[in-house]
Amino acid sequence: MAGLERCQCHRPHEPSFVARHPHPYPRLTQPLDVEGVPALRGSRRREVVEVGSQEAQQLGIGGVAEAGVVDGQHATIQQPQPTAEPQGVERDGTDRHTLTTVSNDVTRIDYTGTGLSEEEIAPTPWQQARIWVDEAVERSRAQADVPEPHALSVATVDADGLPNVRTVLMRYFDERGPGFLTNTSSTKGVELAATSAIAASLTWPSMFRAIRFRGYAVLLGRDEVADYFASRPWASRISAWASRQSQPVASRAELEEAYEAYAVRWPDRGNADDVPLPDFWGGYRILCDEVEFWGGRTNRLHDRLVFTRTGDGDLDTADAWSLSRRQP
Repeated sequence: MAGLERCQCHRPHEPSFVARHPHPYPRLTQPLDVEGVPALRGSRRREVVEVGSQEAQQLGIGGVAEAGVVDGQHATIQQPQPTAEPQGVERDGTDRHTLTTVSNDVTRIDYTGTGLSEEEIAPTPWQQARIWVDEAVERSRAQADVPEPHALSVATVDADGLPNVRTVLMRYFDERGPGFLTNTSSTKGVELAATSAIAASLTWPSMFRAIRFRGYAVLLGRDEVADYFASRPWASRISAWASRQSQPVASRAELEEAYEAYAVRWPDRGNADDVPLPDFWGGYRILCDEVEFWGGRTNRLHDRLVFTRTGDGDLDTADAWSLSRRQP
């Protein structure tokens, strides 16, 4: 693709990324100890135990901070008898204590989505994505469980090959691919200037659906950016000037002072050209090589149907894509 710098992908004969880039953070070889008891692992849950009950005696109410599971076996942290309520134990006004415990139990939700079959999927990634995006927008208008149907998680990589992900708003979507606006001097802009490889995802948990895009980012044309910038509310245009996105700031007060200064400079007169377009403000479109449709199903047997590029063309060029199914 002209104008795009593709990354040098990892190949089997090359050392792994970890071998080439030692992890910058210390690794624990074993869990830390708390008074001789291995650190508890797993998710937290709350249990109510009757004071004086066998369970309370086993847990040692008054001398126990937490109880849980370590490597599949129960473990209890014993502490000296406190004069006040022990840490992790709360009274609820009765002779009952609520204990914060740790276990391997987690909140589980069985996905009840209808999924997506090869017989149902549209013939091109654009057509199928358009259906799902439109249905998400319709649901957001009817129900509160899809508050932002265009929220797009965008992943880039830095100079060391470490990933960064953040959520933006998908402001463009046509046969060429999804697009978003941003400060091009931000972290994502700097990283995309160095390595144009990008991944993004639209996720609607309440609908048990997600769309994953993988490909390469290209800058939007200035005319497209200018048209969109002029359509933004005046306050949002002022914010684009006030925020040096991704740069450190001493306080929120400093940020608000910058906002006020630009607001005085370019007051709101109700016109599209009240605030000029910053040179550092632009956008990107994702030229996709892969588009995956994920549909949540019961028993974790989800549907994953993937369009993979096999030729030239946009998202609506049928013979540019092959369809396959991946295991969940």
